Amino acid sequence: MTPTPNAAPPMPPTPPMPSPTPTPEPAPPMPPTPPMPSPTPTPPARPGSRTPPDKPIPPGAPTPLRVEGLVKTYSGRPAVDGLTLAASPGQIVGFLGPNGSGKTTTMRCVLGLAKPDDGKIAVFGQEPGSPEALSQVGALIEEPSLYTHLSGRDHLRLAAAWRGADPARADQLLTLVGLAGAGKKACGKYSLGMKQRLGLATALLGDPPLLVLDEPSNGLDPAGLRDVRRLLERFRAEGRAVLLSSHMLGEVEALADQLVIVRQGRTVYQGPLDGLLETTRQTSLPEAFLAVTEPEDAP
Repeated sequence: MTPTPNAAPPMPPTPPMPSPTPTPEPAPPMPPTPPMPSPTPTPPARPGSRTPPDKPIPPGAPTPLRVEGLVKTYSGRPAVDGLTLAASPGQIVGFLGPNGSGKTTTMRCVLGLAKPDDGKIAVFGQEPGSPEALSQVGALIEEPSLYTHLSGRDHLRLAAAWRGADPARADQLLTLVGLAGAGKKACGKYSLGMKQRLGLATALLGDPPLLVLDEPSNGLDPAGLRDVRRLLERFRAEGRAVLLSSHMLGEVEALADQLVIVRQGRTVYQGPLDGLLETTRQTSLPEAFLAVTEPEDAP
């Protein structure tokens, strides 16, 4: 018999087809990108909000001027009674008050020209009136002291030699304060405004980082006021500290970073202009000044 071939093995069962992977739902469309808002214009800075000085201030640098609890009496009557103030680098401090309120007395104490009865004063951490302090301060107090028989240039050269400053700066300073054309003229023949300019140039001998200025705009015409304002703004940008006393409140309003207002030797306000306007509910420095310095029973 013919052998029967082996039978083919049975086919394995067909595995079930996997369930189809569900198709994911399409993502919802992205919402349209909203238009960028227009940039809000930056409002102009008010006095009391200034840009930092151009020169960086070294960390740990001593405060240019610090006055704490100053008391000064004359014939038993207080000219200054417990006054406190400070001036930092790159800052203009408006020092305001009616006549006889103690502003000039305070400045004289700061310069070592008057001795306090109580309180503390430090000029860059030094005793006021000491050589270390005076070498860092330029001052114009009341009327400038000038060598009236000398020309403006020679006055500056002599004052520079007396202070140990560079006499070669005389022409530079005359140009800076707008007296380049009057340097050869006897300063005794200067007008009041020209004398103020020369007094300011004298205060700048030695390139001081602290300026103490009492009515620097006295006698100046509108062009002179503009020039002094630009100078003070330049000093601030250079990182100098300025203690500025003036009755020209519009100029102080445009320049001062901080205000110290005194009446009868005592502080009646200390802080930025905005705080004074808010406290007094006034809209300008002259109005606010009167609100804090006039007696309550004034008409």
